[in-house]
Amino acid sequence: MTEDLEMNSKEWFDYSHKNRAFYPAADIKTPVSSKRIWRKFIQLLDNKDYRIVDFGCGLGITLHCLEKLGYKNLYGIDISDVIPDKFLKNAKFVQGDIVDSKFESAYFDALISNQTIEHVRDDLFVDEISRVLKPNGIAWISSVLRPKLAWYFYKNENGERVLEPTHLKEYRSINEFKDVFLDKFEIIDIDTTGVFYPVIDPIFRIAFEITKLDAFRILPAKSPFFRKMRKIKFPILGYRGIEALLRKR
Repeated sequence: MTEDLEMNSKEWFDYSHKNRAFYPAADIKTPVSSKRIWRKFIQLLDNKDYRIVDFGCGLGITLHCLEKLGYKNLYGIDISDVIPDKFLKNAKFVQGDIVDSKFESAYFDALISNQTIEHVRDDLFVDEISRVLKPNGIAWISSVLRPKLAWYFYKNENGERVLEPTHLKEYRSINEFKDVFLDKFEIIDIDTTGVFYPVIDPIFRIAFEITKLDAFRILPAKSPFFRKMRKIKFPILGYRGIEALLRKR
C-alpha cells in the first residue's frame, strides 16, 4: 500500500459484500480522485497517532486505506446501521447524525468526509466539523459540482436533475463550494476531477428501485461477468468531483 492508496483489496470487497453494500467496490483503485489533494493531506498528517474521524464513513473504505498507511486512532460516524465495527482493527464506529455528533469538542486532529456534505445542510455540517476539530485541525472534504449544463437521469424532490436523488444540494461552482467554509476554515488547496460511472449501473439501480429485489443490488458485484462490465465507465455530462483541503482557523 503506497501513499497513492492504489488498492484492489479482496478483504474490503469480501467484507462489503457480506454486509450487503450496494455494488461493493471490488474495482476501486483509490477512494479519492485527486491524488494531489490526498498526498498533501497525508503529508500534513505527520503523526500516526493523530485522531482522525470520517464523517459519513459508510463501510469504511477511506479509513481502511488510512489504517493500511499506519494510522492508529481512527473513528467513523454514519447514519446507517451497516457500519464496519468489526472490520478495521484500529477504528471505532458510532451510528449517528454527522451534523449533531456526540464527539467531544476539539477532539480530533483531522477529519475526512467523502461525498457526504451534499446530503445534509452544509451550514450545520461546517459548524459541526469545526466544533470537533482542534485549532489548526485539517479537513479533507469532497463533493460534486453541477454546472448549468450538467445532466443525469435522477431527480430530487424539487424535480431538479441530480447525481443522486438523496442530494440536498449540488454546488454550481468552485466558488460556491469554497464559500461554505470560509468563515471557519482556511482553504489550503482545492481540485476538481471528472465523474465516471460504470455503464451498467443505471440499469441495475433503476431495476432495484422499482422491484426492491436484492438480486439487482448484489448481482453486479457477485457475478464475474458484471464485475468485468462495471470496468467500462462513462463520464457523466457536465458533472465534476470537487475536493478541498482545509485548515481550521
